Amino acid sequence: MEAQGKRIGVPRHPFVMHAVLIAGGFGVAFILITFSVGVANAWPVAVLALLVSVPTLMAIRTAVPVQHVNSAVNALSAGRIETAEAHIAEAERSHAGLIRISTNLLRAAVSLQRAELARSLEYLDTALAVRLPWLGRFNAKLNAASALAHRALVHALRGDEAAVRTDLDALESLSDKRVDALAYAALARAVLLHRAGDAGGLRQHLDQNRALLVEATAPRLRALVRALRWSTGRAHKAYRTPAVGDPSAVPQGIDAWIDTVLPGASDLAQDPLDDVEQSASAAPGEPTRSAGLAAIAAAQPPLLHIAPPAPRRAKWKILAPWLVLIVAFLAIWQFLSGDPQAPEPAPEPARPALNWAIMVGPLVFTVAVFIMFFVRGKRAQAELLRATRLMATSPEAAGESFARVTRSNLKQIAAQAHLMLASLAERAADFPAVLAHADAALAQLRSLGMRALSYDMLLPDIHALRALAFAGLDRASDAASELARVEREFPTYYMLERARVRVEQLLAVRAGDFQTAARVATQRSPDLPISYRDDVLGEIATLVSRGTVGRTRLSRLQHELECDPLLSHWLDVTAPDLMAQFGRLKAA
Repeated sequence: MEAQGKRIGVPRHPFVMHAVLIAGGFGVAFILITFSVGVANAWPVAVLALLVSVPTLMAIRTAVPVQHVNSAVNALSAGRIETAEAHIAEAERSHAGLIRISTNLLRAAVSLQRAELARSLEYLDTALAVRLPWLGRFNAKLNAASALAHRALVHALRGDEAAVRTDLDALESLSDKRVDALAYAALARAVLLHRAGDAGGLRQHLDQNRALLVEATAPRLRALVRALRWSTGRAHKAYRTPAVGDPSAVPQGIDAWIDTVLPGASDLAQDPLDDVEQSASAAPGEPTRSAGLAAIAAAQPPLLHIAPPAPRRAKWKILAPWLVLIVAFLAIWQFLSGDPQAPEPAPEPARPALNWAIMVGPLVFTVAVFIMFFVRGKRAQAELLRATRLMATSPEAAGESFARVTRSNLKQIAAQAHLMLASLAERAADFPAVLAHADAALAQLRSLGMRALSYDMLLPDIHALRALAFAGLDRASDAASELARVEREFPTYYMLERARVRVEQLLAVRAGDFQTAARVATQRSPDLPISYRDDVLGEIATLVSRGTVGRTRLSRLQHELECDPLLSHWLDVTAPDLMAQFGRLKAA
């Protein structure tokens, strides 16, 4: 299956059947109305059928490529690069703009993993040169923004400061961008500060953007952030130029990768932070370690309190526009059809204006309804995006925005808001609230049509978070069952490997099996986009299972726990036995 040159398949997307039924339903309606009232009077239905069928059929064309893209993301994050490249090659058969941007972004990510910065830059240039499509334009714009921020980071690693500034300025002008784009941009600025030898500015920048950089990056880039932060303690070490070696060799291990893309950073990261921050030779005006930690901790948000889901809105408010539309169509149809048993009326003078109003009215009303839902959906998506960007820096404000969006009668939007609230509750280790909001999100997607539309990301995201909530509630059998459901029903889920690792690690920790938790943590790919909390949990489980910890690592972990009250609270609630053993290990 992974052999080069062989095609790789994906299951049939459930939306395809629904799309065919929708297009076929409008076709049958057009035929029936044509036979009833004639072709001349049926053209509004034909226009409506065209408006619905064309984007539906275009979505069918991208269903398979999207599944290949999602499978490539999952394989790449799990470290199965050959499988990822096979799925990317299949997705590249599509000429859709959204797919082309996504595949080039994935190719760039593969090249960055291999420390091939020049090739990564080529793919990012290609992605940004793709013309934004009309179908899926919103997601395409988000991917393009991520590609722009990704390119800024690659330029920074290559030392091209002017190109970095240009990309960052272009990114600032974009209104639609995900949190990952903000994290890449912040990391690019950090690399520039490191190259300039500005240890104080780098320390301040990383401390100010700490929550963003640790929450919105995968472990590989998170290790680079950690290396840069620790490098501020050894500013006297000069930046090195890369050593000449085999350009085709892939760096093995995180330290080797860091030293390849940013020479010298891995060496600097080995020095304990407190050696410098506690020294009497600290530069004037720079905070000592205790003052710096106090400032960072004070800037952290208070512990989160996520409210339970609000009662659902009355269904009649959701169905009212559609009932009005159906009644209007039936009335117009009945008016145009007439009574077949009534005597033939005397011919009346033609009234073209009235006839046109009768025929065009339902069409205008229908189009207006679609435009209304489109505008409302776009506004709700924009609010969701803004709130998502706030999750790392101001989770309380993000929670308030998500709570407002849950009241939307657009089911997918409301479900996404509940999913985000569940994610915030997980950060606070409030697993009952996680489960409640995940269940509320599923309640929005009960119909087969909504489940088909949400098949790629939203629906499996909800089930994966439910599995994690069950694990946190010590309902091991329910967690295993939910995880098995994700693997069975969503084989192309883009975060399938992440869901498996997070649930298995948390189940092992809750059961006191720290050896298994350590094995899961050490065997996962460094590119798996697990949360910062899961990353630290796995590291502590590994240290406890070994029974020893070095002074450098202990100092760093203590620093991170003191900097982040939310992290400390999450660990204390989620893994009390593990943290107790870690405390004894520190004391020893």
